[in-house]
Amino acid sequence: MNPRAWRDMVDRTRELEQALGNGIKKVEDNERETVVLQRRALRANRDMCRLRVIEAGDFAALRPCPVDALSPSEVDSIVGRTLLRDVNAGDYLRPIDLE
Repeated sequence: MNPRAWRDMVDRTRELEQALGNGIKKVEDNERETVVLQRRALRANRDMCRLRVIEAGDFAALRPCPVDALSPSEVDSIVGRTLLRDVNAGDYLRPIDLE
C-alpha cells in the first residue's frame, strides 16, 4: 500500500467514525413533534377491572406513546402489581395506575 492509498483509507475510516456518532440516543429538535408516534407504550390487550393483579401478557408494546405512559422496557416490573383503575383494551398504562 502506498502512502496516498494509506491516507485515503485513514480518511475514510475517520468519516465512518463520525457517521457512527457518539452512541448517546436523544430526541433531536427535528424529531420532537413525531416522538409520540415513533415510540411504543404498554397498552392493554383486554378490558381489565380495578384491583386486578397484572399477569404476563396483559399488556403489549404498541404505538403511539403518550408522555406519561409506561414504556415496554418496564413490562417485567408491572407483573404482579395491582391496577388502581379500570382499563379498557387499547388503553395505555401510567405509573399512577399501579399500586
